[in-house]
Amino acid sequence: MKVIAFYQAIGAGLPVLIGIFTASVMEQEQNAGDFQNLLSLPDKPAAFLSKLLMLLVLCLCSILLTAIIFGIGFGRIASSDIEIMKGCIFAALLLWGSSVPLYLWQLILAFQFGKGYPLEQGLYQD
Repeated sequence: MKVIAFYQAIGAGLPVLIGIFTASVMEQEQNAGDFQNLLSLPDKPAAFLSKLLMLLVLCLCSILLTAIIFGIGFGRIASSDIEIMKGCIFAALLLWGSSVPLYLWQLILAFQFGKGYPLEQGLYQD
């Protein structure tokens, strides 16, 4: 039950972190000269995909590192280290695989609408 609760907490927090990270990538491009790097390139999809791949690789590394640290710590408590480590790595890969479409969707929305689109357009007025 502790392993399930650990991965449920990571799974619940991952979409929030994805939104923060993609907004940060968009803000970096905006602060670098109003998207000058992306707009001046002749192959814009390649630049977008490179940003997406960078985010995905860093996400995979962070989730795997978290799973390995948890697996080592929990494996010392339990009796079978290898089985727990296999389960932790499988769960980490499953979490990462399910976050790929979310990264793509969030990055498209961040570049299309910006960080605070509803607030900037006055949709949430009192």
